[in-house]
Amino acid sequence: MKKSIGSIFLAVVFLIVLLSGCAPAPTPIPPTFTPLPTKTPLPTKTPIPDKPPEIQIYISPFYDSDGPKIDVGNYSKELSASNIDELLPVIKKMMENKASVTPEQMFVAAIRLYEYNAKDEAVYWFYEAQFRARLFSAALDKDKIGGIGSKAFELDSAYGAFHELAGPYLNGYAGCDLDNWIRIIHNVQNDNKTAPDLSPIFPDVSFIPRDGWQALNDEISSGMNQLVDSIEQARSTWKQQRAANNLDEIYCK
Repeated sequence: MKKSIGSIFLAVVFLIVLLSGCAPAPTPIPPTFTPLPTKTPLPTKTPIPDKPPEIQIYISPFYDSDGPKIDVGNYSKELSASNIDELLPVIKKMMENKASVTPEQMFVAAIRLYEYNAKDEAVYWFYEAQFRARLFSAALDKDKIGGIGSKAFELDSAYGAFHELAGPYLNGYAGCDLDNWIRIIHNVQNDNKTAPDLSPIFPDVSFIPRDGWQALNDEISSGMNQLVDSIEQARSTWKQQRAANNLDEIYCK
């Protein structure tokens, strides 16, 4: 069976990132799952688990690390928790209601967990967010996305921004333990075997017919298998590449 264009794209991106330590120019997010680079800027602050923010980003209107200011609808107040003990109950609530949780809520949960040093959980939610964001993007009715100001366009752009700006930190940590990274990816796959009902999650967005969503969901999961394969194939050079960029010192302590 010939490899899909998405699979080839994924392998090329991973190789470029691994060898050069930098990402290629931004491209539209394809339905298949592609890895983010693990070469990242130095964090601007020494990690202090109970005094966020550490990931300093601004993605309007959903998240501003200065505060933090969070506006993701449900869970906004709880995700602004001032310590990990306050944060964990809302994470549990989101897990119990995950079928209706939006990607922006998941992305913010990942950032907040990371800041409070619950980093394995953060990586899980980051990949959950990406999975749902990919499904959202793939299932959009391309004739009705619109431009600046339309709900579909603005959400798709915001999800790409979360992916690009928060991803280096989450993947920087994930790369500390390749077996753990792969385990988390498989957990996300197992938790997303069935496509959720997108309509109530995004009531103001037009999608392709619902009978096509599961095939897209399966394609995204297959793309994650390609990511796992890429990680496995890079094992022999991974530690060397990370050492060259001081990533273990930055993200694994």
